[in-house]
Amino acid sequence: MSKKTLVARNVNVYNATFFEVSTNTDTTEGRGREYVIGRFFNEEAAKRCGKGRYCMGTDCPIKKVVYDYVQMHDGRCFKLSDEIHDEFVNDDEDRLAALSKLTAREKKLLNITD
Repeated sequence: MSKKTLVARNVNVYNATFFEVSTNTDTTEGRGREYVIGRFFNEEAAKRCGKGRYCMGTDCPIKKVVYDYVQMHDGRCFKLSDEIHDEFVNDDEDRLAALSKLTAREKKLLNITD
């Protein structure tokens, strides 16, 4: 990873290798448009993100790319207008874990059925 500084804006710009995860708008036959669903520093995180999310439930292709990026003060990284993730969070797993903690009364109040 190399570092450059844009003096006029006092912004640190880095150059590094990323793992880019792509999928298709048509996950049945793959006749749609390819688009990037995530960029990661870590290849394992990219694999977790793309697992089962491509055509017919297969794993997404992962491409190794090199980009310049800017790191914000809070640690988030951006390539142009795209956020680069350190870890992939599976919202479905998190949701199921949270729902499992609810009591029957809480589920009823929230109109959640099993």
